Amino acid sequence: MAANYATQTVGLTTNMVGIYTAPSSNNDNRSIVLSIFASNKTGSDNSLTCGIADTSTAPTGITSTAIVAALANAIVIPANTSLELVVNKIILQGGTPEANKPAYIYAQAASASAVDVTVSAYETGTGV
Repeated sequence: MAANYATQTVGLTTNMVGIYTAPSSNNDNRSIVLSIFASNKTGSDNSLTCGIADTSTAPTGITSTAIVAALANAIVIPANTSLELVVNKIILQGGTPEANKPAYIYAQAASASAVDVTVSAYETGTGV
């Protein structure tokens, strides 16, 4: 069984965008999200919304119907500070698209170009 560490960083906008996608080529694939770290790069407070969406929607243009779980909902990140959103681990299952099968992490900020989010994950499975 193959394994891989993955890190993805995205500068947020005011639209929901996909940050990290779990491996999807095989139902045996899993992604263990180890960390979701948000950093406010500006001198003003900014809010962040982050969550898990299912595979029936592409990582861009996420709508509320694709959201499986909210990880943060309009949480304020004070100016020039950072916030760790994952205290424990989150497991995302890969494979073929099914309703409510978590596959990717999305986020959005109240102000464009103010917040960066980094997701670190351990990917395992036959298709990784």
